[in-house]
Amino acid sequence: MEQPHLLSKLRTALNYLYDSQQSHQNRHEAHQFLLTYKQSNVRRLVVSRLQSRKDRTDDGENNEISFNQAEDLTGSIFLSCLGLLYSSCSQSNSNSHERIFTAQALNHRCRSIKLTEILDVEAEDGVECGTARLVLALEEVKHARNTQPNNTADLNKKTKSILTAWLERYVPMLVNRSGGGSACTGAELLAVVLERHSSVLLDSPYLVDESRGEEQIKGTLMMFSLAVAMYVAAFRDFEEQQQQQNQQDEARSPWANAVLAELGSALSVTMLRLRYRPTTDKQATPSPDPSCPPLIDALVHAINVVKDSAAAYLTNQQAGNEMPSLLQDAHHYAIHRSIAACLTSLPETVLLPPGQDYVHRIPSVDRGSLRAASMELRCNETGMEKAMTVLIQSTGNVYDDSSAARLLGMCEAWARHVAVPIHVIDESVGKVAVQFMHISKGTPAMIQQQKVQSLAFQYLVSIFEAALPALSVSDILTAALGVGATGLQNGKKKQGNKSKKRNEKRLDRAKAVEDESSQSQAEEELLARKNAACAAAAAAFGISTSHTGDDWGLRLASSCPTTTSHAICSTVAAAATSVLPHLLWLERNDGPSQQWRNELFSVIIAAIQRMCKSQDRDTRALAYEALMILHSALNSVTAVSCRVEQIAIDSICECALSLSASCAYPLNYFDNLYENNDEDLEIERNDVRDVCRSVCSLDSGNYGSDESKSPSIMILNRIVSTCHSAVTGTDPAVLPSEAVVHALSSLAKPLNKLGNKCLEQPDEEGCTILFKALDSF
Repeated sequence: MEQPHLLSKLRTALNYLYDSQQSHQNRHEAHQFLLTYKQSNVRRLVVSRLQSRKDRTDDGENNEISFNQAEDLTGSIFLSCLGLLYSSCSQSNSNSHERIFTAQALNHRCRSIKLTEILDVEAEDGVECGTARLVLALEEVKHARNTQPNNTADLNKKTKSILTAWLERYVPMLVNRSGGGSACTGAELLAVVLERHSSVLLDSPYLVDESRGEEQIKGTLMMFSLAVAMYVAAFRDFEEQQQQQNQQDEARSPWANAVLAELGSALSVTMLRLRYRPTTDKQATPSPDPSCPPLIDALVHAINVVKDSAAAYLTNQQAGNEMPSLLQDAHHYAIHRSIAACLTSLPETVLLPPGQDYVHRIPSVDRGSLRAASMELRCNETGMEKAMTVLIQSTGNVYDDSSAARLLGMCEAWARHVAVPIHVIDESVGKVAVQFMHISKGTPAMIQQQKVQSLAFQYLVSIFEAALPALSVSDILTAALGVGATGLQNGKKKQGNKSKKRNEKRLDRAKAVEDESSQSQAEEELLARKNAACAAAAAAFGISTSHTGDDWGLRLASSCPTTTSHAICSTVAAAATSVLPHLLWLERNDGPSQQWRNELFSVIIAAIQRMCKSQDRDTRALAYEALMILHSALNSVTAVSCRVEQIAIDSICECALSLSASCAYPLNYFDNLYENNDEDLEIERNDVRDVCRSVCSLDSGNYGSDESKSPSIMILNRIVSTCHSAVTGTDPAVLPSEAVVHALSSLAKPLNKLGNKCLEQPDEEGCTILFKALDSF
């Protein structure tokens, strides 16, 4: 069997770079070769040379071009990557670095360059006989269309003959040079796929269009090639798992997740380019191609095409007999893993995260196409709800540890980009995630169950972080319209003036293209995100479910010492940060109070109180931000008017006092002054002072009214009164508790604000607070 022209060079370079037994002296050259290899784009070079020639000669017909060192430009990047990936996934002794590098290279090219440039299989015939010949032939037709507008029929026939000849020449080459192997060979499976679905290529209505036709046939070939690559990679992963079970002492490289994620991303971008083609108006939102189904359906269709072809291929290998059960398990596993990988990679590849604290690498795709895809994936019928339904159906509605892990991983990827529908929360959180939250640290849990538990917590945290109070309608619009992320850091926006102005201009241009409903849709999505966070917290804590009780989900996990971990506490803290402010808003603005809101608020705030009393310093630190954000939400009104607000005030006071008591200096701390300070303790004491100062802050000028006091005044009064009672109740011959003095001294700034206010406008309660503070000292 023939090999791609660059395959041997690629394999040799990877071996020099990653094989520890190879000599170090050639690693620099191997590294340089691989960098050049990934960045190579012969098609763009040919087009650039042709355009330069046309600009010089000003003659559309004299387009002959030549290349120096043409041998260096010979060979297909796509075909060599695909061949190495197929062969390495078909051999049990292959190194994982070959699989990972080739998958990354394919994804990089799919994200970075055009469809016509990605599938460069004609480069196998050399730059002049392959790539340049195709470019010149298509360019000749384009030139003829401009000069002979009445000769459309003949030009359509000529275009079709060019593309048909390309198919006849290079599709067999794509199959024959994709490598060989043993159990499930990618090249042979690709041949079966193309044989069974050749009509998709040969009968395409776009073959008469030299521009769209080439994109269509190359995009379709890429779709089949990448889907087959995902299948054989997942198939090989299953085989290695079986081998590891038989040889338990042999470690296995976790390459499959990385490879499938890269291939899923590459396939997602390919489908995006096929479904949404850029328009001549760069500001317009393109309409979907009628021949291409919605993105999720297109991805699933590609995997199902491989599924049917692989079933026929494997059956044929058994000489018509029924497949063994182990082979059937491998087949079903490969299909489910491929579908899960595609549906997980789709939002991460196509959608933009609103207001995230990391730079999201946007694919090199027309912004109008990204905008259209974003609108599509934000609809339940073609978005997250559809994805979850498809994934559940692929497992036969059976939840084992592996399928639960893939479901939660997919949902977590979507939750970072879109509002999670309530139905999805009921299914994914209420039925799946809560089952893994109560795994005790004292019992030997299986590794897979611990993995699912970790994914469950990550999923919940993503839902909560997608509803942070700092997230605005503008952030949602920026992401939904394909403009880009603004950036949030620690819940606070940080953006330079120039960057902010550029972002606003891009957003205004994008909003001008859409109708007026985009603003209202963004407002609805922001509210849906906050409601989804409340629904997820209610499901996780067992509120308003048939399983309510102290033994459900996070309620048990956050109250039982044997199950309390950093993951559980960080999930509770994330819930408090996003859910508690929205519950306050609902109580104030959404009609009569509802029992489930009060119960959920009480359960979360009780968990925060337990965290503040924890013996672990890191656990206590997780509560800081939640307390300050809750106070900010409380202080947004002039007076306390509902029961939930009073619960919040009492809890904040108790948490602040607990934190102050927890960071007191230990006995005999200052006995030996030659010892260094406990830096962690000093940092915690400073942080606790900031928390106490923040929850009593009067910087907003909210002092309440004569009838009722503001939340900050009530919290300040409560803390000062508690400290005053502790100081005055101490024997005069004994120094008061250092923790009490520490808490009281942290309130110097709000007390100063209150003193200035009382000088201008005397207030009985304010003066009482000041007298208690002074009497304490």
